[in-house]
Amino acid sequence: MKFEAFRKKYQGWPVIPSATVIREEDTEYQVTRNQLSRWTKKGALVPLKKGMYAFPPDDATAAPEILYVANRLYEPSYVSLEYALSLYELIPEYVPVVTSVTTRKTMFFKNALGNFSYQRVVPGAFRGFRQEKQGRDRQVFVAEPEKAVLDFLYLHGPEFRKDFEGALIGSFRFQNLETLNPARIVDLGACYGSGTLVRMAEKLNDLIRKEKT
Repeated sequence: MKFEAFRKKYQGWPVIPSATVIREEDTEYQVTRNQLSRWTKKGALVPLKKGMYAFPPDDATAAPEILYVANRLYEPSYVSLEYALSLYELIPEYVPVVTSVTTRKTMFFKNALGNFSYQRVVPGAFRGFRQEKQGRDRQVFVAEPEKAVLDFLYLHGPEFRKDFEGALIGSFRFQNLETLNPARIVDLGACYGSGTLVRMAEKLNDLIRKEKT
């Protein structure tokens, strides 16, 4: 396949898996891999990870759709933690790394589209996320606001032992807590199988009630 024909067919794809190209073009595995490798060396494609490519961010055909890329780079996963907290304005900072949660081992990817971090939670806690539309009718998985907070507490537990409110508000600069749903926090807090997390969820609800008064 000529590159212009390839570009026309896959334009708008935020992620191009080599397995899909092989299946779609009905070509031999090594032939396709060699061709993708040549285009990568020329800068016409950028590698996201082994077997996954995208058009360069400055290419007119590029469709970064960063949250969709994050979901696809490492499955199963959903966007959560600092990146989701920033989206919901629960923390004030801009977050340069797209942070996600997975049931697999911790992983980190750095490529031309950005930096992607994945933290592991127990399988029972892999819930509390929803589908949201991004870009061209694609669906992405993003934590509910309450789940993003609980994931953060679960993974940063030791930092909240001495002074929960001081750490949450002072060190990590959480804000807009009154927008959270206490009932949802109780429901989701139980899914981690952690008494420590349940107690932190109770303290979080105390702060929410305090913010609302």
